[in-house]
Amino acid sequence: MFGCAGRPSVPRSRVSPLPRKCPISATPRVPGNPTPQQIPERRNAADPRTPLPGRHHASPLGRIEGIALAFFLLATGLYFAAQHQPFPVPNNDYESFEHIAEAFRAGSLPTLFKRGPILPALMAMGASFSSDPNPFFDAALWINAVFSLGMLVVVFALARTLLGATGAWITMILLASTPQLPLMALHELVEPSLGFFVAATMLLHVRGSRWRWVAAAAATLSRAEAGLLLPVLVLADWARIVAPPRREDGGPVGADGDQRPRESEDSVAEQRAASPPATPATSPLPSRSTATATATATAFSITADARPLSHLPWRALARPVIAAAFALLPLLAWMGLARAFDTGADTYGEMLGAAYWTIDLGFVERSFREPFLGWYRRADPLRIALIALPLTAGLVEGWRRWRATLLPLMVFALGTMAAIVAFGASKPRYTYTTSWIWLLLYAAGTLRVARAAAARWPARIRWAAAPAAAVVAILIAGRLQRGFDQLLSHEPPVVPVRVDIAYALLCLAALAAVTWRTVLGSARRTSRANVHDSDAAVIASAANDAHRGSRTESLRLLPALAGGLLALWLWTPLVTGGLHGKQRGLAEDYWDNQGSALAATWLADNLPDDARAVMPIPTHAQHVAGLPPERLVSFAEVGAAMGSPAPDPPRPAGVPLTGEDERALIDVLDSMGISHVVYTWRGAVRTTSHRYYYGFYRTDLADCFASEQACVPGFELVATLPEPAFLERGPVRVYRRVR
Repeated sequence: MFGCAGRPSVPRSRVSPLPRKCPISATPRVPGNPTPQQIPERRNAADPRTPLPGRHHASPLGRIEGIALAFFLLATGLYFAAQHQPFPVPNNDYESFEHIAEAFRAGSLPTLFKRGPILPALMAMGASFSSDPNPFFDAALWINAVFSLGMLVVVFALARTLLGATGAWITMILLASTPQLPLMALHELVEPSLGFFVAATMLLHVRGSRWRWVAAAAATLSRAEAGLLLPVLVLADWARIVAPPRREDGGPVGADGDQRPRESEDSVAEQRAASPPATPATSPLPSRSTATATATATAFSITADARPLSHLPWRALARPVIAAAFALLPLLAWMGLARAFDTGADTYGEMLGAAYWTIDLGFVERSFREPFLGWYRRADPLRIALIALPLTAGLVEGWRRWRATLLPLMVFALGTMAAIVAFGASKPRYTYTTSWIWLLLYAAGTLRVARAAAARWPARIRWAAAPAAAVVAILIAGRLQRGFDQLLSHEPPVVPVRVDIAYALLCLAALAAVTWRTVLGSARRTSRANVHDSDAAVIASAANDAHRGSRTESLRLLPALAGGLLALWLWTPLVTGGLHGKQRGLAEDYWDNQGSALAATWLADNLPDDARAVMPIPTHAQHVAGLPPERLVSFAEVGAAMGSPAPDPPRPAGVPLTGEDERALIDVLDSMGISHVVYTWRGAVRTTSHRYYYGFYRTDLADCFASEQACVPGFELVATLPEPAFLERGPVRVYRRVR
């Protein structure tokens, strides 16, 4: 039975006889096993640099798939370019980014270290190539568009490694049509670069690259809460060292992530001795005792792989800690510079230390609502089930197939969610860094449910899939009509609606192409499932089916086609609803600071050359009107000069100041040479973020000028600038000092 070196003998009728001494070079090689020359070069599975195992391993892109990917990215880039600079004024947070970028470009240290240096450094480099009147702002917009495209590429590569080509396309297309990815691509904020570096860190971690520490350091420098990546990577590396990843049959993982058998028979014997006996499955549905035994064996196999403390490679355990420390050094250096040179008062430390910052559990719901906004607009049980079922199936699939990747993803996603909940500021854009994780699990669960449904579809009633497919096709048409009506109904549009409709059609066409490709592949696999080289009867039956025509093939195709159409029916509202959510977010951001834009236009045309004005957020007017900073003052500066603290909670609009505060305000305005006061509308205090920023910007002082008759004597109304009626806001009011 056995030949040389204990190898199974091969019948002489199939191969030529081997030499008697059976040299290694002539030893027949089992397909899938490494050659003897490759064995010394293979890394140990416990090496953190070894790629993690997954169900699929990324293969090079085919020509057609590569062209399709390039076309989709090009179309997405054109979609971003068609909406370039949609806002009249930048976001309130932009001023701090531009301040740091200006300092970098001048070759000096900034005086404000509230933001991380990654995006400002890129803005400083990109501003040299911009001809826009606001070069830093223009550079930030183009940089974020590039980072958003890079985010799609990185998530596609990671999903392709874990789920295969179909799952990668589904994940990328659904991510591209979420509200936040296109919205942040049009903004000048840090989310696109932060999300890109987070996803790149996870991709490099799966591939076992040392560059994952560099990507994690860049993410940490983008925003400090991304520092959670560093302990996540350390724990993941420790887990691989203490309990290296194993194949389902107990074998180690090769250097390329492939699950190969072991090389030596001694190691095979050692592993069999250390592992519990496998439980044979004698039926498709195992009994309760069999299932219990299998679960027990799995639990014992996990603990059996762990090494005892006396045998742990402590030097190997120290390597990820040292790497994480080096990755943390840039952030510590930036924080050290902040302590030495920061002259600003608006810091995250102050916000976190404020006594009124409370836990906001609403962000937990928002984290799941934003990626699936097309389905989950309200807490409806059916809609929640349509999201929860694929997510649960995706968690099960990840736990079974790529557990070593799933655990870091979930720890980071849940840890980030917990940090923002504790921070107390539930903003939709804070979901940007984790939305792709839920979509990845959603795609994995969708594929798992589809495979399970195809395996259990009764062969005798395949014809029943035809009317089901027709019904689902009609439902898809109805979904498309409602989705496009939803896109067309948003008034007034910030960008032309045809741009969003064209991109929605592109995403749905791409999903349809992926679905059709998967359906055809499923039918072909089904038709070849029972054909074996040694079974002549099956081969003859297959040949007869081919001669009878395509009826049998069509019956095999119908269930997969019905399932594919059902998936499209579920994805259509995700795409159209996500882009409609992007429209709403774009409109909210566009009209949010409309009052500042109106005030800036008036000041640029009417403010005397030797006059100074005060307004709540002067940076908006500086951006629009190009006025120098010394001619515009914020109410925060006035409040600091008065020496009086901001009231907590903020004073309602229109309430006059007390006599002492009123006299102090007039004296400070006169001493600062301010001749004009601008009031812009503000909303009610709804969140803790409003409560903090209203106090920081001293809107209580601005609210003294909210009515037609100023609460402060010595000022007269010179201009009333109404905002659009549908906003239901008070007008912008401009007052002049009368002496």
